[in-house]
Parts: sequence; structure tokens; C-alpha cells
Amino acid sequence: DGAPLTSAVSNTGTIRNAGGQVVLTGDAADEVVKSVVNNEGIIEAKSLVNAGGEVKLIGGDEGIVQNKGTLDVSAAEAGATPGAVSLTGEKVGNFDTILAKGAAGADGGAVSLRSTGQTLVTPDAAIDVSGAGGSSGGTIDLWSDANATVAGTLAARGGERGGDGGSIEVSSPGGMSLTAQVDTLAPAGETGMLLLDPKDVTIADAGAAALDAVDQFSDDPSGDAIISPATLLAALSAVTIQANNDIKVNSPISVTTVDPVI
Repeated sequence: DGAPLTSAVSNTGTIRNAGGQVVLTGDAADEVVKSVVNNEGIIEAKSLVNAGGEVKLIGGDEGIVQNKGTLDVSAAEAGATPGAVSLTGEKVGNFDTILAKGAAGADGGAVSLRSTGQTLVTPDAAIDVSGAGGSSGGTIDLWSDANATVAGTLAARGGERGGDGGSIEVSSPGGMSLTAQVDTLAPAGETGMLLLDPKDVTIADAGAAALDAVDQFSDDPSGDAIISPATLLAALSAVTIQANNDIKVNSPISVTTVDPVI
């Protein structure tokens, strides 16, 4: 009847492949397919000692990729090989949960969201690559060519008895908004790093995206990179801002801790 498809590839059930790979791929013009790859169920590829699990959601050059369920490549046993989750497309969003957690003797894994148009993590979403026991946290890489809008919870903690915090990077040569709760602490190791890598960035109380404005993709995402001092000061992480051009501080950053991490 000429109506656009709701989704080219969709999972609403449960897929499990321990130590293996799960790939959902779609590639279609956005005027024909509203959502190219959509997960609303559970996809598990738990990591084993000799085989790290891997989940890939691939949308193609003009595809929309969205996770509204659970993606889990966490270690299923001690000493497991770290797992990996990657989402790629024109618009890439995490609306729910992505896990790549470690175990005893198994560091946290890697989560990567990369887009050409907009990378989105919504306020109710969570990404966790924390270690456990004596293991270190993994890595979270959130990148967009045009706009990265990141809320929710990002965790890359070190284990309770050892291991270091992991690394979290939010990068875009276009617009950027960060309101997420970030945690790369390590109770018995070195605190991990939050790296912000825009083209230009303004530190200001005014202009940062409100939480209720980042719960869906934008047809016209902002080209500005604005981060509030409160977000930086609330981050449980060492923070590095590495702009390609200018860093403008329009609001004061009042560090009150004995050991500042910015």
C-alpha cells in the first residue's frame, strides 16, 4: 500500500549465543524504512574464557539503529575474554541497557556507539562495562560525525578488590551534550578517565540540553557543544576536555574536593 516499513530488522524476543557473535544488519533508504535495526528484546552473547561474546547492530549509511531492550556480553565465568558491543548507523541510540561487565580475572568489555548523524543515550538508559573482584573496567566509546547527545548512566568501575577504572569517551566534531552520570571509580585501584573530545566546547550553565529534550532522535540536532559545570563536577571520574579548537568557560567551575580530577 506504499506505507513505509516500521523496521527492516527487529528483535522482540530473546537471542542467546554464549561465547559467540550476534549480528543484526539492515541497509535501506531512510524514506522507505523508518527504523533499520531495532532491538526491543534481549540479546545475550555472554563471554567465555576462550571466546569473548560480540553483538553488532549495523544500520548502514542511512540507517537508524536503536536498542530499546538489553544487549549483554558480560563475562559468564572467571577469566573470560572481554566481550564487545557495537552499534553503527546514521542515527544510533541506546534507550535501555547495554552490559559488558567483567568478572574475577576478566576485565570489563568494550561498548561502541558510532553514527554519521546523531548518537543518542537517553536519560533512562545505562551502559555498564565495570570490572568485578580484582579486574579493571572496560571502555565506552560514544562518537558522532554530527551530534552526540549523552544522558543516562555510564559506568566503567574497577573491581571491589583491585583493578583500575576504565575509560569513557564522548566525541563529535559537531554538536555535543553531556548530562550523563559517569562513574569510573576504582575502590582499590586508579580512577578511570572521562574524555570529552569535541571540535569546540562551551562550559556554561545555560544552553545544555534538558533531560526531557534528549529522549528521542532529533530531526535537526544541534551543532553546538555545551556542557554544564555541574555535570563535570558530578562525574566520578578524572575528566579531560580535549577540543580541536576552542574551550570557552562561560560559567565558573568551583572545585571543592581536596583532590580535584578535572
